[in-house]
Amino acid sequence: FGVVLGAFLAWLVGQAPGVGMMLAGSINPGLVMQGMVTALALGLIGGIYPAWTAANLQPVEALRYEGGGATEVTGILARIGNQSFRNLWRRRNRTLLSAAGIGIGVGTLVMLGGLVQGLMGQLNSLAGSGGAGNITVMQREVADMSLSSLDERVVRQIAAIPEVKTVSPYVLAFITSPEMPMFLIGGLDPNSPAMRHYKLVEGRYVQRPTEIVIGKVAADVYKVGMDDTLSLNGNRYRIVGIFETGVAYEDGGGIVAMSEAQRLMGRPRSVSFIFVDVEDPAKAEQVVALINDRFPEARASISSEFAQSTNDMQTSVGMLNAIQLLALLIGGIVVANTMIMSIFERTREIGTLRAVGWRRRRILGQVLLESLFLCLVAAVIGSLLGVGVVTLIAQAPYASQFVSATWSLDIFVTAFITAAVLGILGGLYPAWRASKLEPAEALRYE
Repeated sequence: FGVVLGAFLAWLVGQAPGVGMMLAGSINPGLVMQGMVTALALGLIGGIYPAWTAANLQPVEALRYEGGGATEVTGILARIGNQSFRNLWRRRNRTLLSAAGIGIGVGTLVMLGGLVQGLMGQLNSLAGSGGAGNITVMQREVADMSLSSLDERVVRQIAAIPEVKTVSPYVLAFITSPEMPMFLIGGLDPNSPAMRHYKLVEGRYVQRPTEIVIGKVAADVYKVGMDDTLSLNGNRYRIVGIFETGVAYEDGGGIVAMSEAQRLMGRPRSVSFIFVDVEDPAKAEQVVALINDRFPEARASISSEFAQSTNDMQTSVGMLNAIQLLALLIGGIVVANTMIMSIFERTREIGTLRAVGWRRRRILGQVLLESLFLCLVAAVIGSLLGVGVVTLIAQAPYASQFVSATWSLDIFVTAFITAAVLGILGGLYPAWRASKLEPAEALRYE
């Protein structure tokens, strides 16, 4: 089933406009075999504890088993007096395992939501360049912002617009090597207003093509300092300054002269972005419209909204929504399975309740409330798990320069709403089934 579902989802993603050309799926026997092996491994790992529990059952205890109906809840839990909670607590191991399974899905949503919001904040900070750019201009309709390329003539023409105060062309480059998994290089004119964003904690700004200033995180990770030499793409640069911006991507990279970044990337006379500062910030929207109208190859946006308008972020948000739907599907199945098992075990108990006067809607509400409790516990577990995983990842070598999460109330509200929807959707069928039980039939259930 999982192989078929995965193949269908790959095909579905491939049909999406603008995505299929980048994410063309291919299913081969190796992937199918890998899926089968993973399923077998999950079966073995997931069955170890239940098998151990079954093997250790004492005959006398097992023969007295009544489906959990006779189990007493003592102490504080008994004083709570909540029937739904007590029903879940009677099978606490299964409840906690189910909550953990659902919590992994919820935790993934929390983790990715925090990372996406953190990345948006970093990109908006990069675009704003510490106040040097009210407007950010990049190439229109480019799949990845690192591929953005604008001719230098566009820089000069934008600078000539009367409402424009200053322009700061910027070249973005990513360098990879065995020693540096990913190193962000920014190319700026040393006299550019955007350079103020890179606040020096030591040394000075670059003055020559063979010089570089690096972020504090990069200096710590790669264990380099003032006057040390850094090798990038076979070129050696002397470190003349160390800066700190508070933006993880930038603090994990470095800044060289713009002409050197152009040479390093093989992009003569082109830039990645243009940071535009206007005379009157109130007219920024007008200047954005003017640039977009006058330069069809460019797309301008208000710097504080830059990240949300990029294809990169739109793709990330789309993937986050897809993962949320997948979590709903898987979580709903887990909830339904847990609640159906609970209904089977408590068939006689439900029959007794119906016989003493409980109405169908009361049984329905009881089971739905149990399902909701289960998913809210999962939401708490998932939220803690998501925050914890990101915190651990950020401590790993090289990760701190890329991982920066922003936790907002919206992320956790979404997680709890998702869990509540899971509880309702996953509990509907079991609740309906329980409410339809006839007392006489239920009391005869063995």
